[in-house]
Amino acid sequence: MTNYVLGLGEPKQRTKTIRISPNPGNLFWAAGRARCEDGEITMNWNADHVTHELEINLQMPKGWKAEYHIPFALTAWEIRVNGEQLKK
Repeated sequence: MTNYVLGLGEPKQRTKTIRISPNPGNLFWAAGRARCEDGEITMNWNADHVTHELEINLQMPKGWKAEYHIPFALTAWEIRVNGEQLKK
């Protein structure tokens, strides 16, 4: 569930990256976390199916980067990460 619905992939310690690919389906929110050698990565999102907006909150240890893979079902949605518009 953490990987598929929330979209929080397995941390890649070597490259200090994590894949983000949310799949809200008909859900309104999801939350979870993943552990890595540098600490913990936490993520949650809220989906508004009427306005097609997805707000993602993502916290990672210093030096980590997220790789975003947005599913086709969300291509017309406005997606924000920590309040900033995600560049598509």
